[in-house]
Parts: sequence; C-alpha cells; structure tokens
Amino acid sequence: MHPPLRRLQVFRIKKTIPMKASPILSIIIPVYNAERYIEGTVGCVLDRHRGDDYEVILVNDGSADRSGELCDGLSVKYPCVSVYHQTNKGAAAARNTGLKYACGKYVTFIDADDKIAENTYETNIEFLELHPEVGVLQYPFIQDYGSSKESLNESPAGYSSTYEELLVDTFSCRFSHSVCDKIFRRDIISSLRFREGAICEDILFGLSTIGQHPVVYYSDRGMYYYYYVDNSVSRKAYSPERWSAWLGALVKKYRMGDGCSAVDPYRGKNFLSIMYVYCHLLKSLGARRSDEFDGAVAACQPKWSAISRSQGVSVMKRGVLYIISLLGTRRFANLYNLLR
Repeated sequence: MHPPLRRLQVFRIKKTIPMKASPILSIIIPVYNAERYIEGTVGCVLDRHRGDDYEVILVNDGSADRSGELCDGLSVKYPCVSVYHQTNKGAAAARNTGLKYACGKYVTFIDADDKIAENTYETNIEFLELHPEVGVLQYPFIQDYGSSKESLNESPAGYSSTYEELLVDTFSCRFSHSVCDKIFRRDIISSLRFREGAICEDILFGLSTIGQHPVVYYSDRGMYYYYYVDNSVSRKAYSPERWSAWLGALVKKYRMGDGCSAVDPYRGKNFLSIMYVYCHLLKSLGARRSDEFDGAVAACQPKWSAISRSQGVSVMKRGVLYIISLLGTRRFANLYNLLR
C-alpha cells in the first residue's frame, strides 16, 4: 500500500542509499498502467550503464495496476531511481513533476513502454560535454517499432544555430515533434513546462524550446525505439476537444513561420497536416458550430506561388492543395467528409 497522499498529492519514496549530488543526466519517465513494460524500460538504461552519474525519475501518474509497486521495487534495485506518486493528471503533469525534481546537467524523457539502444546516452552525452554551446541534441528514432508501420527517422549529423534554421527544421520535420528523441541542457528548458491537460504537449513543448533559440545538434548516434502499443493514449479515438487541441498546436507551429520566407517551400506540407486534422475535427463536431476553427484554418491557406514551390509533397498532394485553394477550406472539408 502507498502512504496517504500529501496536500500537493505528490510524494517521494524514501531512499536508503544516498545518490550522487549532481548527476550528469536526469531521465524522466511518466508511468501510467505500464506494469508490462516499466521494468524493461528502466533496465535497458541502467543494466548497461555502470556509473553513478545518471538519475532516473519515475512519476507514477495514478496507475490502477501494479505500476506503482514495481516503481518502488526499481528504486530499491537501483540507487539512482527516485519515485514520485501522484493522482492521475496526465503525461504532461507527470513530466512536469519530473522536471521539478530533476538535478542533472542534462534532461531527457522516455515513455514507459519504449526503449533505447545501448550506449545512446553515453555517446551523446560525451559529445555534449565536448560542445557546451549545444542546447538540444536530437538522435535517431524508429516510429511504431515492432509493427508493419515502423519507420526510421534520422537526419544527417549537423547543427542548426539560427532561429531561421530552427524554423526551417521545424517546418520540414527535421526537428521532430517528440521530446523523447532529444537530450536537453537543463538550463535551456528550466523555465519551460508542458501544458497540462493539452493534447500534443510534445509539439507545444518543442515550439517553446525553439523559442529559446538554442543551438540544436542532430546526432547520428544512438536510437530511440518508439514501440507500437495498440491501446496507448495516442491511439485512442479522439474527441472534438482532442482534435481541436491538435489543430491548435499545428496552427501555432504554422504561424511561427510568418515573415520567414525560408519556410515557404514547406508550407504546403504543413497545411495538409492542418487540413487532415481540421476535416476530422468537423466530422467529430457534427452539427455543432466551428466558426473559430474555420477562420484559423482559412488564414493558413498557402498562396498559389507557395503551392507550386512546395517541397516534400507528391504531385497528387500538390493537386489537392490547388483544389483546396479553389473550393475553400470549409467546402473542401465538407466534401472530403461526405466522400470518405
């Protein structure tokens, strides 16, 4: 049994073995009903790393299964593991709890059902220590690992050091939406928090990080395995609130490029993502009004000149962009929903 929750509804399991005062890396893992995975996830990091310079922060977010008990057991097995129990508030709140207590020079995140390749942290931390100007390091990851949909996401090794370069990376998706394939220098994100209760909190946190104008390095070392879990939160049917939150995040990202001509070749690709979510939002709303969304989406529609220069868009999708331009965003969405 867990001890009763304190007023802040967060408590930490007591440690019987002192931890190193200043760990080099804080690894934050939000845990919710992950009894099948959490021991393997923690083990894939700590069973291969023999030093005492990491700290692993497990935040049990009100799990209804044995996750909390297993987390407590892991803190006994590994002296560098700390456990915080809180009532269920979502992954964003759990990550914020982890950030509150993180002490490492660098911070990274893992989802409780994912894994990393051997030496991923060691080799990339070694690079960061040699290049103190780097604020964020992104390394390769495999999406939907273990399924027929799995895909490798990696970028050629290199830097982006200006805000314009970071915007282009964001629009071209070189800078991924995930926070789990990144190692952050803690001082860069010390004032940032995940937006609690929001969908796409990773996108919003990434946009906030870009706003800090960090130097980003794209590493070709290591690998994050983003496992395909059919019943995960990200795969559940979306409500109108979830669709609208996702749409809001994509529109915010799109608007960050206003006034930056360097992102124009990628506007078509990003606008198609906006339209995809917009169509699903209208479908989920049914007969309810959508005025606030209609205007926001219509304002993002790229000009014909930008469509003709679109990169990362097939000929067919470029044709879809022209059709949207002719029909208008709302009429196209209604037609799309009628036909599908």
